[in-house]
Amino acid sequence: MAVRSLWMLAACFFFMLMALFAKICTGHFSAWEVVFYRSLVGLVFMTAVMVRKKVAFGTRYPLSHLKRCAAGTLCFALEVSALKLLPLGLAQSISYSSALIFIVFFIASSLARRRPVEWPLVAVTAAGFGGVLLIARPGASGFDPVGVALGLGAAFCGACVSWSLRELAGQKEPRERTVFYFMLAGVLAGFAATAAGSEGFHAVEPRHIAPLLGVGVSAVIAQIAMTYAWTYGHPILNSIYDFSGILFATLAGILFFGESPDLFSVAGMAVVFASGAAASVMRLLSERRSAGA
Repeated sequence: MAVRSLWMLAACFFFMLMALFAKICTGHFSAWEVVFYRSLVGLVFMTAVMVRKKVAFGTRYPLSHLKRCAAGTLCFALEVSALKLLPLGLAQSISYSSALIFIVFFIASSLARRRPVEWPLVAVTAAGFGGVLLIARPGASGFDPVGVALGLGAAFCGACVSWSLRELAGQKEPRERTVFYFMLAGVLAGFAATAAGSEGFHAVEPRHIAPLLGVGVSAVIAQIAMTYAWTYGHPILNSIYDFSGILFATLAGILFFGESPDLFSVAGMAVVFASGAAASVMRLLSERRSAGA
């Protein structure tokens, strides 16, 4: 089980590649165009998977899928918009604060259900947001207030995605169907938003094909690796490895875009990494204790 959690490292690496290709694409395409092309590649792949595995396309939980699709599609659109304005490492570090926002949802749920709140979890989460402030402070290298706001919006939507996925898992919805509807929603929303925009669809030249395919293919591989890790791996190790994406994105920003995060930003990334991983582990342990009570 522990070895299979290494698939989470692969997932984070390919999600980083997805962000890298998306950032390249933003030089020519709008955020919603990137959403459309990324989702189109994923939709073709997931349709083939659904047919091969004989998974029914119909669902008894359309509202649950609608919530997941709305949050997920908006999350990716905001993330791509943030990537256009921020250095890769900074943008990805902010997006990983979604795990901390999810912990806030978890704490609020505990309070609503009158369950005891684990204050160490609150403290670790607060420390994580302190790390976000170190990364996204005015004066930081590559700081853009609009980009930071978009990144935080993406993080909030990402936390909503995680919450809705828990709901779908509780309803025993097949993961293939969940991903299929997410890709379908991305295609429809991306097409509608782009067509309604002032610029419409930009011409796809030969030099654009590789990064566009890179966004879609890396996203599909990342989804497969993540699904495998959460299906067969150790949940605590998965939560820890999940934050390796911050390191991957920082290194990619240095190598491909010449980004040079300052000492405060590096410290903030380390705090987000450590506190996010610790908070996720503590949350899993808390849920296990509640389930065993």
